[in-house]
Amino acid sequence: MWHRRGLVLLLYLFGLVLAVLVGGAVSRLLSVEIGPTGFSERLTERFDIVLWADFWDGLAAGFAAVARQAVLAGVIMMIWKVASSVGLIHALQGDSRLSFWEGVSRFTLRGISLGLLYLLPLLALLAVVVIAFEAAASDMGEVGAFWTRFVVMPLAVIVLAATVDLFHDYARMHLVLRQTKIRRAWLEGIKWPFRHFRSVFLYKIWFWISALLWIAVLLVGFYMPDQTLGAVMAAFVIQQGLIIARSGAYVSWIGAEVAFFERYAPSVPEPEAAEMELMVSDDQVFAAAGGNAEVQ
Repeated sequence: MWHRRGLVLLLYLFGLVLAVLVGGAVSRLLSVEIGPTGFSERLTERFDIVLWADFWDGLAAGFAAVARQAVLAGVIMMIWKVASSVGLIHALQGDSRLSFWEGVSRFTLRGISLGLLYLLPLLALLAVVVIAFEAAASDMGEVGAFWTRFVVMPLAVIVLAATVDLFHDYARMHLVLRQTKIRRAWLEGIKWPFRHFRSVFLYKIWFWISALLWIAVLLVGFYMPDQTLGAVMAAFVIQQGLIIARSGAYVSWIGAEVAFFERYAPSVPEPEAAEMELMVSDDQVFAAAGGNAEVQ
């Protein structure tokens, strides 16, 4: 991370630009609809459900436009997540400083296809988990239903999503570092943690580091001592520092997994790479034979 600080800054700035676009739209909407009424000061002091109910009719059309913009930003962010992940894997391999943008241009489309192969089964599994826990909670008492819905089920969802994400990480390693075909990379990603169980512990380390930084960002916003301009600005600066730290943790996370993959990945070439090498060797033999015939 320290040697590729520009990548950390790039990840941070991209997220910041999208956040400013969506947040700026919400801020402008509230300023136009609520600011002139005199209720803006009350809304900055505390959340008032009565005021929100009064202004909902006037804000509905504006919020619909903001929601469309937020959905578009979400789609852009998802594509950027794929592009940045394959770009980081390409840039952080070995000891050389390869181009991040070369990895983005070469592997983004294949990375999106690989991501869909993981996303669709994940959504189906999450739906099954939620339905199963909801069915179980309906037959329990109030206390049992609370723990099932708000403790056990969220933990099961997080574990399932993290497991699929772990598979996805090493599938991308195969896709970028070994240039494996998409379907085989998908299968190799699932096999990798079972073959190299220590990759699970590596994933847990960076998962908790990133999670704690994310929780810290939320806590700074929730537990500001007051709502004065100075406190808001101080909280904003602290949050941005934590978000930059999260970007740095993500670069370190990918770099650690790349180093682990390069250390334990087999040195034998992939079948398609071996076939290509054999074809090249045959061409060289043919050219050499033809050259000898001409000499003779």
